Amino acid sequence: MTDWQPRFSTRRLMLWVAVFAAIVLLPLQCFLSFRDRLTEYRRTAAMFEALGGEVQTSGDGASALNGAAGIVGIMLSDHITSKPIDDGDLERLKDYLATLTGLQRLYLNCKNVTDKGLVHLRCLAQFPKLYTLTLIGSQVTDAGLIHLQALTQLEELYLTDTAVTPAGAKALKKFLTNTRIHLGKIEF
Repeated sequence: MTDWQPRFSTRRLMLWVAVFAAIVLLPLQCFLSFRDRLTEYRRTAAMFEALGGEVQTSGDGASALNGAAGIVGIMLSDHITSKPIDDGDLERLKDYLATLTGLQRLYLNCKNVTDKGLVHLRCLAQFPKLYTLTLIGSQVTDAGLIHLQALTQLEELYLTDTAVTPAGAKALKKFLTNTRIHLGKIEF
């Protein structure tokens, strides 16, 4: 009589466990990761939209797959929001702004944004894709431009209808050498 031999060896069992993990657990992990990015995207978009702002995506249909990084443009304007945007709103939004690593355009047409509010936009310096910043109709002055000096990746900076003077724009241009600074009809 021969000794009983197990049908599966330990090696075969380990192989089956690895196959099970590849077939079941890996797709589950991918799904959970996608779900987390989608939740992050929705939460971030909802924060801006709650203020009446508009969120722009790349339009390729896959923006939400990248989470908050799929948001490429933000528009906050007193003309479309339920209440005027102010420095306090920018402070509350700064943590959400910091997650928008794919941001290319930020448009702020907010009469109650001052130099104090610009400090909350410093995080934009870490976004290599950000090429346009628009600060129209705000109370920003020459003194507040110090907070924008690190945004060297900008191609366009619009400071129309602000309290920024040509002298202040010229001083900022020394730091933003590759940026076109628009101050009303004057361009630096």
